[in-house]
Amino acid sequence: MRRLLFPILLLHLSPAFPDDGLGNAYFVCDIFEKTGISTECQASNATSTVDVIIDTSAGEAAKVCSVIANSMVQKGRSFGGQWQLRIFAPDRADQPLAACRLK
Repeated sequence: MRRLLFPILLLHLSPAFPDDGLGNAYFVCDIFEKTGISTECQASNATSTVDVIIDTSAGEAAKVCSVIANSMVQKGRSFGGQWQLRIFAPDRADQPLAACRLK
């Protein structure tokens, strides 16, 4: 059921963050927090990354990554530069389960 609610919740969240790379990165972290999928998210302007820890499989992580990246495009939220969303497992902080570019 959580999988069905996730895309629906994304459509209704209103960002309270500036429309720039770092502001959008914080918005992505806010999505993860508000949907309850993860409470561990870190945005870094220095590395242009949004790192999230989720207890899931690599396949599901890839799907979540894709949904977030596409939703940001649909919302008109531009990251500029080379921002990337990386999803990690709780027990593997060295290698992401999935990674995707945030446009």
